[in-house]
Amino acid sequence: MKRVKLLMFLANFIVFNTHATFSLVAYDSNSGLYGVAFASCVFLPPEIDITNKVNALTPIGTMTTQATVNFKNINLDNGKEMILRNVRGNQIIEWLYDHDQDGVSGRESRQYLVLSNPSSGPVDGFSFTGNEVPSDKGSIIRDNLVVAGNTLHPNTIQVMYEGYMKEQSFFVDKLLESLVNVRDNNLGDSRCDGVSSYTAFIKVNDRRWFYNSRNIDEDAVTGLEKIIKERDKPKVCLSLISGTAFLANVDIKGDGHYIGPYGVGSTVCEDAKPGDVFTPQLRIVAGAHKSCPSSVIREDTGIINYDAWGTTFSPNCIIRG
Repeated sequence: MKRVKLLMFLANFIVFNTHATFSLVAYDSNSGLYGVAFASCVFLPPEIDITNKVNALTPIGTMTTQATVNFKNINLDNGKEMILRNVRGNQIIEWLYDHDQDGVSGRESRQYLVLSNPSSGPVDGFSFTGNEVPSDKGSIIRDNLVVAGNTLHPNTIQVMYEGYMKEQSFFVDKLLESLVNVRDNNLGDSRCDGVSSYTAFIKVNDRRWFYNSRNIDEDAVTGLEKIIKERDKPKVCLSLISGTAFLANVDIKGDGHYIGPYGVGSTVCEDAKPGDVFTPQLRIVAGAHKSCPSSVIREDTGIINYDAWGTTFSPNCIIRG
């Protein structure tokens, strides 16, 4: 098997090094979701997505493999299968060490991060770093969080942890800040020349964002940051559709702040964040009051559309199907 520094598509059995990697796996107790942040000095074509080659994300746990990684990553497949069977993270790592896909010769070149809540119990985090993994290397394990890396500038792992702990409204933004904090402190991959990384990604639930640097002077975290900042965020909109025979003041969130009045053809929107509860209200001019059904905003909520119509004393309001 040929070991290479850059990912090359030679065959399904190729091995590539994700040395000089900093990553974390996390559980967000507010949303109940697992997430992953990852960055490395592996230089890839712009369109190549390795998110599922180095990480497995399930509803009950997640695992990242780094340092030396087989392109056909049987270790990751086995780890994912054991997470889904409610095997504890420390037992997964022990089993992978004893049954590494490359045998005894491969196991000391691996680095693993595992976070899961087997059998709906508490979330547990574990990590493993083989003796052959290049320094600076190590890990940090905290409640609902595992951070680890290798071939790094000193203090990179701590700075990544500190970035994640900054207050953010969205889980994905906490994951992003862990990478941004490393970049902004001029840390990260010790092999990259003047940048933190050449490939970076974030995964939450069934969504993923990735970016590969276009040249050696471009930081992948900067490209990823732009993609995530421009993503569609939760929003709640109410439209007065055809059949509306009234003017109404509208309170989108239901917290007593009315605006308007608006008539037929109008749409009013308000940004939302996870944990918000929206119960739109219509105060009809010289008429009735109408309360719409409630919506709870989640991390992965898109746009929620309400439609209202009717007469001055008989208004209707539904969530658009």
